[in-house]
Amino acid sequence: MCAVGGALALAGCGGDGPVVQEAPSATADDASPTATEAPPADDETPTTDTPGDDTGPTSAPADDAATFTAPPAEDSPSAAPTGSIRDADFAGLTFTDTWTGQEVTLEQGTATIDTDGFPTRYTLQEDPDFADVDGDGAEDALVRIFAEQGNGWADYTYVLLWEEETAGPRQVLPAITDDARCGNVTTAIVPENGVITVDYLDRTVNSEACAEQPSAEATRTVKIVDGYAFEIEPHLSALLYCGAIGAEPAPPEDTGLPDGSIRAYPDDAAMALIDLDETYRLSMPEEGMRTDPAHPGWTIIQFILPGQDTSAFERQCGWLRTD
Repeated sequence: MCAVGGALALAGCGGDGPVVQEAPSATADDASPTATEAPPADDETPTTDTPGDDTGPTSAPADDAATFTAPPAEDSPSAAPTGSIRDADFAGLTFTDTWTGQEVTLEQGTATIDTDGFPTRYTLQEDPDFADVDGDGAEDALVRIFAEQGNGWADYTYVLLWEEETAGPRQVLPAITDDARCGNVTTAIVPENGVITVDYLDRTVNSEACAEQPSAEATRTVKIVDGYAFEIEPHLSALLYCGAIGAEPAPPEDTGLPDGSIRAYPDDAAMALIDLDETYRLSMPEEGMRTDPAHPGWTIIQFILPGQDTSAFERQCGWLRTD
């Protein structure tokens, strides 16, 4: 499947859908996956276009679909839960697009929404893949949705958790992949043991042109807590493009920022990644990249911990309420 940073996909790609395979059973000798995350492209090759921007070269999603690997099947409980995520109407799904911030309702798998005077077209890609993504024993869904506006596009993978209480799906925010024009390309998604390993091609390493597929391989490990996804390896970070350092790094007490927690998503209910006073140095992205009109009152904060190199600022960030 495929996906944008911060709507649905199991790979950043067009063409054939993902190949579903069974993951090998874990043994005591198995090592945890080594993750090397990379955010969306740098300023020379931005991960996503600004909606409505019809300029610049267009690059279509990659031809090769990412591989989705489901964890080994477990014995069914004696009392089966009522309903199943497989019963959900994905072709009529209502979800929050993490590219534009809009709520979208699909009709027969498609929708067109006005975004600041420009049409954004959404298409459900292929059938969902199913696995216990959050480790609660219930099957969840990974859904790939392609969004297109002008020359810009995003091909995201969203997670939908099955909720026993409502007997229905709940969307996890944000999308767990960030495939987009001039951005990264997801190659594999493996949910296992309560975390999700995402392999991808990182455009920021070699800064390839938009028409070229990135060549640098990278991995990030994603965890979901209370309906919000965030990276836990190789960095502790929200799933978004941190960007280049745009403010002089300073100790938290010297920044003038309000006390609070840096969160995985701009919502007070989202996981607190770290409290401001637990960081070593803070910075912010460049002007114009620090806030999102869809989330007023929140600012993207870059941070490093004691012993970390300043290069981590561009890989490690989250949301701070600043209103």
